Amino acid sequence: MRTFSFTHGKLAAIPTALVAIGLLAGCQGPTALRTSFYHYSEAYASSVNEQMLLNLARRANGHPAYFLQMGLINSTFTFSGAVGGNTTSSRGKNQIGPTITTEVLSGGGTLNLSAAEQPTFTFTPLAGSTFAQAIFAPISPTIFFSLLDQGRPVDQLMRAMVYAVDFTYRRTNGPPRTFTIHNVPDLERQADYRNFLRLAATYRELQKAALLDVALETNQIGFRFKPGVAEKLQELRQRKEYQLEPESEWEASQMSQIPPNQIPIVSLRLRTFEGVLGAVATEAATYDLAVNDPTHPIPASEREPILRIDGTGGVDPSTRLVAVTYMGKRYQIGDSSPKVTWNRDIFILLNHLFTQVSIDPDKLPVQQLIQLH
Repeated sequence: MRTFSFTHGKLAAIPTALVAIGLLAGCQGPTALRTSFYHYSEAYASSVNEQMLLNLARRANGHPAYFLQMGLINSTFTFSGAVGGNTTSSRGKNQIGPTITTEVLSGGGTLNLSAAEQPTFTFTPLAGSTFAQAIFAPISPTIFFSLLDQGRPVDQLMRAMVYAVDFTYRRTNGPPRTFTIHNVPDLERQADYRNFLRLAATYRELQKAALLDVALETNQIGFRFKPGVAEKLQELRQRKEYQLEPESEWEASQMSQIPPNQIPIVSLRLRTFEGVLGAVATEAATYDLAVNDPTHPIPASEREPILRIDGTGGVDPSTRLVAVTYMGKRYQIGDSSPKVTWNRDIFILLNHLFTQVSIDPDKLPVQQLIQLH
């Protein structure tokens, strides 16, 4: 009599492994796509934020800014699997009786799965005449007023993007006169700078009172003032922090020739992106010296520089957006509490403006591309 004994578990595992390989190969593609998309998106956002803060730190130290623009991101995935098996057979006499033979058939197998990723990144140094034309051209008024129309605080936009505001008045005797307020924290022209801060605060109060609107018609773009603005302005002028300081003898003597309650023609001189970057990075260095004068107060809403990147004033860790180290000093973007978003808002605005000067890498010379494999 012959009996047989098989190690069924090992032999049955081989077809099971084949099924497993098929299932795993089918699942790895979508999983890899989701995982890689998330991580590449996160890495891209972090890199862009760090580059912007690094350039702010460079400008704050009197160094030039440099930009790399991310180009194409290609990533190739390869998945493979292999399975192997073997069987062995042995026969032997059973001790129960000489006529009883036991035959044992056994088997084993191997399962190998592998995955490989090969990413390719393209960085484009932004330089040359094409980039210069973009970075040194004044920002379009359409961008300023479109952001304002979307609800951005007008004082933030003015302090970051506007170099000067011209007010043109018609006079009773003589040609029109233009009164200009500059957004420059110049210690030699402190009154001029404080007046700009008062102007930005005034426009913010008009915006909060729903008296300031935006004209975005085809043939006109600018501020639109609603009925009631004159009364609101009169109310604000009763408060010392909203009263403009005479900047020169001409203004002190000639402003009396302007008819009362006349609404001037307001013209904005917008900065270039390079001007925005430099102003935002360096204003804090002289801001306190220019405005720290109790005899010439400014409105509470403007009692901070446009952006603090050195952590002075305190940064709540929960608000920290990005941090870098440059010249041995730590720079960071964050606010003093989660309820305050000023610094983060300005930093986001900078990134939005940068998208207006970034260039399609396909339009730049090929030799400027740096590819990493």
